[in-house]
Amino acid sequence: MQVPVTIRNLFAGLLFLATTIAATAQSYTWTNVRIGGGGDVTSIVADTAVPNLFFATTNVGNCYRWNSTTGAWEGLMNWVPASQWNNATCENIAFDPNDSTGNILYATVGLYGTQTYSWAPEGKVIKSTDGGNTWTDAGLPLEISSNGSNAGCGECLGVDPQNSSVVYVTSNVNGTYRGTNGGTTWSQISTINGTFLAFDVSGGTVNGMTKNIFLGTSAGVYLSTDGGNTFALSGSNTVSALRASISKTGTMYVGTTAGIMKWNGSTWSSVAPASGGYHAVAVDPNNSNNVIASVSGWNSPTYLSNNGGSTWTLLSNTYDETEIPWITPMNHGWDGKGINDFAWDPYNSGAVWFGDEFELWQTTNIQATPVAWKAQAIGEEEIVTIGPLVCPPAGSPNVLLSNAADVGGFDHTSLTSSPATSMASQFPWYRNGSSGDMTGAAVQETNPNFIVRVGRAGWNGPAYAGYSTNGGKNYTIFAKYPSYHGSSGAGGIVAVSATSQTIVWATQGGYTYRSTNLGGSWSVVKSLPMSINPGTSIFDGGYGNQLAADKVNGNKFYAYTAGNFYVSTDGGLTFAVTATLPSISSTSKIEVVTSPGIEGDVWVSLPGVGLYHSTDSGATFTQISNVQNPILMSVGMAATTTPAVYVMGEVNSITDGVFRSDDAGNTWTEIDTPAYKMGDSPNEMGADLSTYGRVFIGTNGDGIYVFNP
Repeated sequence: MQVPVTIRNLFAGLLFLATTIAATAQSYTWTNVRIGGGGDVTSIVADTAVPNLFFATTNVGNCYRWNSTTGAWEGLMNWVPASQWNNATCENIAFDPNDSTGNILYATVGLYGTQTYSWAPEGKVIKSTDGGNTWTDAGLPLEISSNGSNAGCGECLGVDPQNSSVVYVTSNVNGTYRGTNGGTTWSQISTINGTFLAFDVSGGTVNGMTKNIFLGTSAGVYLSTDGGNTFALSGSNTVSALRASISKTGTMYVGTTAGIMKWNGSTWSSVAPASGGYHAVAVDPNNSNNVIASVSGWNSPTYLSNNGGSTWTLLSNTYDETEIPWITPMNHGWDGKGINDFAWDPYNSGAVWFGDEFELWQTTNIQATPVAWKAQAIGEEEIVTIGPLVCPPAGSPNVLLSNAADVGGFDHTSLTSSPATSMASQFPWYRNGSSGDMTGAAVQETNPNFIVRVGRAGWNGPAYAGYSTNGGKNYTIFAKYPSYHGSSGAGGIVAVSATSQTIVWATQGGYTYRSTNLGGSWSVVKSLPMSINPGTSIFDGGYGNQLAADKVNGNKFYAYTAGNFYVSTDGGLTFAVTATLPSISSTSKIEVVTSPGIEGDVWVSLPGVGLYHSTDSGATFTQISNVQNPILMSVGMAATTTPAVYVMGEVNSITDGVFRSDDAGNTWTEIDTPAYKMGDSPNEMGADLSTYGRVFIGTNGDGIYVFNP
């Protein structure tokens, strides 16, 4: 920087510097867009040494800690960077039952296992000594697959309740291990692959460790009476054991594929209230006669016993959905895919929690008739984004439009309150027995009340799409879906003219189509090749947006595929190649993004290759030299005149960061924090068009993060 040589130049320089700092050096906060659930809660455990402390895990998202003061869940894996995406999801979380501070925790992390999926990084055991705020590697690499072969694992991780320095973990591939020295020195104690671990404290200790340890397996329950040195099959209980719950007196209930088995300390008996498999079963830790269980599967009944399983009562339930007004009937665990886990409150025998396919629920009186359950979903955000995060221009009733697997996505009128409805309600997939998966959305720039959405009924099912003329209050299904020479349009991505209701729809694995009459008829755009949005499943082509409309000129549309950049100047009727860019083998997360308020200002983000910018409607491009790997990118509202550009990836040779540029990519500011790296397979980014500095990042299970100035 050249030093000014006059007072006038010095004053001018300071004024410019102050203006620049005001525009860029803001105070920022990362948090989650408020949704409330939306994904599979695989376990919930109650800390027996700390009142009102609970932990929950999900199959593809965060693990969570309950904050009883705020009444919200706090994600514990937000710090994981994108390069370690496979370790952003917990299979199990365990506490030290002798730690009255609740600070000592262990977790097994791994979304997909290496032996199941050769391309997946290896899972591991991690440890926290500050309640889950920070974690360290505990030194045991392990096959963990929270959304694969280990999905639905019971408590496969546990601290010895009579020796806090000893930790046990079992895997369905690598056998069973013991960790000593506070879970830092590990040895394999058995080649048996387990589904759960349970400790019987009533049997005392041996060599300073709990003597009786149960190990559930697909072939029955094994018992060790020598502190885990050896295991033998316990009795004739040889059915597949899924999950167990044990009381302080040693009475244990085991959910199996064939019912519920009870262990009274010496013998097994069958105590199931009805036929079927039982994945969720729990005993009151302070009263072994109080047991709750739910039959696995759809339309699952839940039963309560107050006499140790001799007799059962079928529960009648009511549900407070205040925190999740968007929920649809098929999103309920009790008439959906079933309840995964129960947890009794060890400090209040009337209070019980459960986790299901979409939410966490709590009752304060399990003995009531009916039982009043309340959704406790604040902070537990587990939707999987699969299509663009669309930020509408000023004047829209919405702050954000999201596209998601299973629940369809949302029109977000607020970032701090749950959406009133989901796209699964607006587009009734569930009436046809399918999940709802929105893959694309677009807004007319000059009339943000006009919204178009496209998707599929099921992960690779038929088309479901339509439009709204009132900002998403309701949607109209297209009268027709496009097809050409037997190629039916479904899923994919969509763009809308900036100045009219012209729709251009690039269907997944098919042709691109155009409609000027709200989907009453469609014409194929023959000048564009097939499969701009590739694949046959929403997960094949859902990450990326290779089609965009100019945000000023309503006649201009842009597209990229296989190294060619296409431009239309006649409202999407025809396209022509105007430039050649690098061609990359993977089309995932490719972005074509147009800038607000500037005609012909186009950005193309090619992951692993680079970021390219055009100011002449795609006639020429300049590569942004200091962006090495743009995993995600978007363009938002300017601080002054130049739109803000955001990149997640590697910039200035700094990896695993989120960056903003206010000068068209010449310089960059890193805006992520050590506590927020958003590394759970980040797959979508959207920059706000009406609030400078705000940017959204969608993930594969941690919902949507928002960076607020």
